Amino acid sequence: ENLAISSAYKSNYFILVEGYLDVIALHQSGFKETVACLGTAVTASHLSKLWTTADEIIICLDGDNAGIRASNRIIDIVLPILTVKNKVSFIKLPPSMDPDDLVKSKGPDEFQRLLAKRISLSEMIWNKEFNNNLFKSAEERAFLENKLDEYCKILNDPSLKTNFRRYFKQMLWDNVFKVSSLTNRKKA
Repeated sequence: ENLAISSAYKSNYFILVEGYLDVIALHQSGFKETVACLGTAVTASHLSKLWTTADEIIICLDGDNAGIRASNRIIDIVLPILTVKNKVSFIKLPPSMDPDDLVKSKGPDEFQRLLAKRISLSEMIWNKEFNNNLFKSAEERAFLENKLDEYCKILNDPSLKTNFRRYFKQMLWDNVFKVSSLTNRKKA
């Protein structure tokens, strides 16, 4: 644990994984700022404790359905306690892989690549809710817009709230409204 704390202090982030084997594999691969939640539910106090050492917590849970559900729970936990000083991001692993499998089968360079391409919290929420659906009807669009706004309401930091709303509006425009109006023009 002390090794992870001193490494996280230097890199300014922790990598949060599910189990001991993931921690061991990542430590052996040079990612010493890795800590595990050990199958227990992550709480706001766990996250707050990590933020006392580093500004960013990078969530890297298994690529299976349970890992995806756990990542979604972390989103709900983190939103009310998030500030502009604290960041949460996500490493998306290939389906049915955990960090241990990844570094053993594809090597540390692949993990480093995924680490460099980590996804911000706002992008993770967008991906979860948008999920490449078409949202053709006004009702579907209103539902998506409302769902995204619900996330914004949970944020307590006013600056984050404003910027999440802006981000979601831009993403809605780029991926739902603009796409739909281009499709309709082509039909005319």
